[in-house]
Amino acid sequence: MRQTLFTIPHEAYGLPVFGLGWVLIVWALFGLGFMAWLIRKQGWNAETRSFLGFVLAVAAVIAFGLPIIERAQAGPENQGLPIRGYGVMLLLAVGSGVGLAAWRAQRMGVDPEIIYSLAFWMFVFGILGARLFYVIEYRDQFLRSTLQDTLVAVVNVTQGGLVVYGSVIGGVAAGMVYLWRRGVPILPTADLIAPSMVLGLAIGRVGCFLNGCCFGGVCDLPWAVQFPEQSPPYFRQHQLGQLHGFRIGQDASGRPQVDFVAADSPAAQAGLRAGDRITAIQLSPEAALQAAATVPEFAGQEVTLQLASGEERRLTVPAWEGEGSNLPSRRLGLQVMDLPKGPAIVSHLTVDGPAEQAGLTMNDRLVAVRLPPIPSADVAQQVMQWAGAQVRVETERGVHSWTQDGLPHRSLPIHPTQLYSTIGAFLIFLFLWVYYPFRTRDGEVFAWMITIYPVVRIFEEIIRIDEPAQFGTGLSISQLISVAILLGAACLWAYIARRPRGSIWPEGKRPQEKPTQPALTH
Repeated sequence: MRQTLFTIPHEAYGLPVFGLGWVLIVWALFGLGFMAWLIRKQGWNAETRSFLGFVLAVAAVIAFGLPIIERAQAGPENQGLPIRGYGVMLLLAVGSGVGLAAWRAQRMGVDPEIIYSLAFWMFVFGILGARLFYVIEYRDQFLRSTLQDTLVAVVNVTQGGLVVYGSVIGGVAAGMVYLWRRGVPILPTADLIAPSMVLGLAIGRVGCFLNGCCFGGVCDLPWAVQFPEQSPPYFRQHQLGQLHGFRIGQDASGRPQVDFVAADSPAAQAGLRAGDRITAIQLSPEAALQAAATVPEFAGQEVTLQLASGEERRLTVPAWEGEGSNLPSRRLGLQVMDLPKGPAIVSHLTVDGPAEQAGLTMNDRLVAVRLPPIPSADVAQQVMQWAGAQVRVETERGVHSWTQDGLPHRSLPIHPTQLYSTIGAFLIFLFLWVYYPFRTRDGEVFAWMITIYPVVRIFEEIIRIDEPAQFGTGLSISQLISVAILLGAACLWAYIARRPRGSIWPEGKRPQEKPTQPALTH
């Protein structure tokens, strides 16, 4: 995993790199030069105007979008724009796919500029569709205290957060509209670009591996991989309790229960068993206050703070205000410092904050913080994400507490599902690329793509654990979409079977043969 490849500095030679700076200057010079060449070559036509829109759109992103993303990524030791492995692989995927499709188009006597223009609109709406699907599926992750912060979180795609099916649906829809408006035959074009789409997917999944997203379940296979701290697999395993030797699940009624306990783990030694129903989870004072501040379901409930003197204080958690206000110092009005041995010490109090109103004072020593009961598996997982070495799980069968020597620095070994996807997509690409010259009707290559890939994706989702089941079906959203696409593929095959044999763009033509080009209508 390598989320950040390198960082572009904020400024160079006294001028910002992004915004109204060097990159915009270079892009403007390139755009003007290429526009002049296009006008000289083909005049002021629809293709020229389309490229002008592309130049202006990219300039707007450079001038206004990139500075926003840069500010969102900036930190005390990070002044500049980090270049993420995910984004680099995404651009490489697009470049490779477009280049390959343009090369085959030129060999067949089809104007490559059709491919370039088509690629632009498919890329733009593909990214929009991929992000839209992700934001809808994980909408709670993007809520912030202000509208501006929420919008920044939504548009920040440099760290991942794109759904492949959203990209396919958005890109294909935009491509069909573009081809229809220009009078370019849709099915032959779909056949031409289908191998490139799957090749782009194969390369893009390498970006998922670098980012750590789209991960699989725990396994003991020789090729299993481990991800570092702060990675999505590590965070998910922390939430599920797997870093402590057990896994949080839910029973038929949705109540939290222990699904699995690893042999010889701290949880097993404490007497925790599979099938135990969880009623509460207690952590160290500092970790418990983090959980109280970040779990929306705890809003309005009481947290009991036990002092070293034997006294108790009852703190009511304020109403939830969004992720931007989830720190205990802001929501609860206090900070504590856990000590290696002995009680935690109150190191900060906000005047008239909830903690002070509960009667806490500076330097109070907390020996325990009791969180409210756990109503669901989701809440249990949100609490466990703050668990450190000290954990106390209360079940209907009893109380089980343990202290372990810290948390591991890497995740448990898991399936490299991202690389499985890369291999699967590359094999599909090879099949489509080889099959293309042997197609008997237009649309067959594209139909094969939307037949094979959904089947592969359904099996991949069985190994992946990052997407929950939806609508009580036991299937992830990607599996449900795969089923829908398979139904669409069946309809497409039925339509193709009724079409005459042959292709509008037969294999083997060359530009010098001057084949009949589809008329471009404006």
